[in-house]
Amino acid sequence: MIIHSLPALLELSFLALSIGLLLCRLWVVPPAEGAPFRRDVFPRMGRLLCISIAVLFAASLMDLLVRAADMSGRPVEEACEVLPVVLFKTHYGRVWFLRIAALVVVSVALIAGKRRRDSRVLWAFVLAAFVVIAATESASGHAADAGDLSMAEAMDLLHLLAASAWGGGLLALTLSVLPGIGSISDDSAPQLAAVASRFSRMAGVAVAVVTLTALYNANKYVGGIKGLIATPYGLIIIAKIVIFFILLQLGGLNRYVNVPLLQRWGGHAPARYQGFLGPVAIRIFEKLRGPQDGRAVAKRFRRSVRAEALLILAILLCAALLRHEVPARHYSHLGHTGGMTHPMQPMSDDSEHPQEGHHNHDSGK
Repeated sequence: MIIHSLPALLELSFLALSIGLLLCRLWVVPPAEGAPFRRDVFPRMGRLLCISIAVLFAASLMDLLVRAADMSGRPVEEACEVLPVVLFKTHYGRVWFLRIAALVVVSVALIAGKRRRDSRVLWAFVLAAFVVIAATESASGHAADAGDLSMAEAMDLLHLLAASAWGGGLLALTLSVLPGIGSISDDSAPQLAAVASRFSRMAGVAVAVVTLTALYNANKYVGGIKGLIATPYGLIIIAKIVIFFILLQLGGLNRYVNVPLLQRWGGHAPARYQGFLGPVAIRIFEKLRGPQDGRAVAKRFRRSVRAEALLILAILLCAALLRHEVPARHYSHLGHTGGMTHPMQPMSDDSEHPQEGHHNHDSGK
């Protein structure tokens, strides 16, 4: 099970990282001309993006083999024999070709635009290509059961993009942006405050979209309490929910405590949160303020971001495992009584969707 989920974990993790890096470059890193840390951050981001693209190519090949093995009921090492059928006679094969084409377009664009790396148009184009790659994840997952361009696919794609903006952004902050700012000092305070506040605004929107689309997906694929607690799919969903709520606590601490304190330290006006939720959350998290010295807050913010990034990886692992599980709503229809695996049947060469349907993979619910 873990081996079969490894390609999915790599795909989801590095897709999220790529989208997070691009959004950080386009939005989170302040556009101020001549900001010294930009000269350190942008090369780090570029190297990470190139690594992500290489891993996505490799993971796509691995996923193709795993899918071929699942569809044919053969061991992975024998799946090469049925690759022509999977590639040219299945819906998954067409989607896989589109994913590879989008990765090739991204690679060519980055190579061709090597001398125009400061162009926002270039990075916006690359981001659009990664949206297409994300769409292929939804089009080859459980959501594809409802048909191409269906509401289920649209909600799955929105969920994946929002999760990538939030989770991938946390990974990008941890691996490139915050290290690029350098040591914690009064000189770096304005840059750190600007990054933290910009990311907080983006993450707030992303979390709202993740929550709404998760509710839709839970209703569609879980169905009820029984499906949640009595099936492997449901138990993995429970694990995701627990991790998600821990993430919300850490994110709330950053949004309502650390970010305003960093803004004051950096000489910015603290954000004002309107509406019902903002004042309530502020009163809750006020009790966790702790030390308010700028350097102490900055260290706490960095530790919190690293912890959130690790939790995001745990959520992505759950999502990868879900791709190889039958949705809880359909579990009883297939005669399952327990366990973490389900039977596969041999693939027919003339089938348009051989063993797809309920064996499709979940792209990140």
